[in-house]
Amino acid sequence: MVTKAVRFGAYPVLLGGALFLLWALLRAHASLSWAPYAAVAIAGPLVVVTERLLPYRANWIPNAKDLIDDGIYMAVVQLALPLALAWTTVLIAQRLLSGASLVLAIWPTQWPILAQLFL
Repeated sequence: MVTKAVRFGAYPVLLGGALFLLWALLRAHASLSWAPYAAVAIAGPLVVVTERLLPYRANWIPNAKDLIDDGIYMAVVQLALPLALAWTTVLIAQRLLSGASLVLAIWPTQWPILAQLFL
């Protein structure tokens, strides 16, 4: 009975915990550019561990290959792809708007590249 309740409640708790962590990071003035990734990087492995320890059905227990596939999926689809799409969108918008002279040029392009990287 307890195992069933924990199995049923684990994912909502993990999702709520990830959202709470994101909220707490943003309240602590963490940057929106990395705070969601930190929440996913913490909650994601916990989901994988939960899948391993408390599968819904015994025949759904993932083997090592499944865990590796899940990890690759999370890294690519939930972390890298949104980041790549965001950068692509910004680059396309910048190119389109720069042709219309609608760009506010406030980036310190004269700084060394390492200084810009840490900015």
